[in-house]
Amino acid sequence: MRVLLVTCHPEEQSLNFALRDRALDVLQRQGHDIRISDLSQENFSLALDHGDFPSRSTAQPLRILDAQLEAVTSGEFSPDIQVEQEKLEWCDLLIVQFPLWWASYPATLKGWIDRVLSYGFAYGRSHTLPAKTVLYSVTVGTDDDEDLLEEDRQRIVALADDVFGYMKWRVLDPFVAPGARSLAPATTDAVLDRYEDHLLSRIQPESTATDCRLG
Repeated sequence: MRVLLVTCHPEEQSLNFALRDRALDVLQRQGHDIRISDLSQENFSLALDHGDFPSRSTAQPLRILDAQLEAVTSGEFSPDIQVEQEKLEWCDLLIVQFPLWWASYPATLKGWIDRVLSYGFAYGRSHTLPAKTVLYSVTVGTDDDEDLLEEDRQRIVALADDVFGYMKWRVLDPFVAPGARSLAPATTDAVLDRYEDHLLSRIQPESTATDCRLG
């Protein structure tokens, strides 16, 4: 299977990158093909603006949906968008790794959604990107309050459904890692092991996968 792993966190020593690295290890052991987008480290621009459409005159009013549809037809998005769209075309499964900030996405990841999942490409009446499968892996600050953790989980489910559910993708159950601000090393290892189990229960090894590869 072809897997795209998109990570959005500014610190490579974070729990988010530890989860990302565990996912890489699991996927490699299962024999899957993997591509990576580390948005913060690649300085991916969060701003949807005239720069997304380099062949389009800035003297024209920027009507976002019209401009995105024109760019899909002409193939003239900015290079950073083209790279990410090509990865999405390539993959079967998308894993999105990020922290829940203010009950939502980090700004850079929201920019990736706005810019890469463009009208005419990812959604719209004649969009060109086929539906795929997506899994969210998200760290939250909530620690041991089960009610608050469930609220966070429902927020994460809604975030995925509002974007990828709308696009008719198959949305797998998210993985939620609590207490990201205060985990001790032993607890971190337990969270990583739990994430590995989460992945193994949902993604079959490439050597044994059939047409239905995701559980």
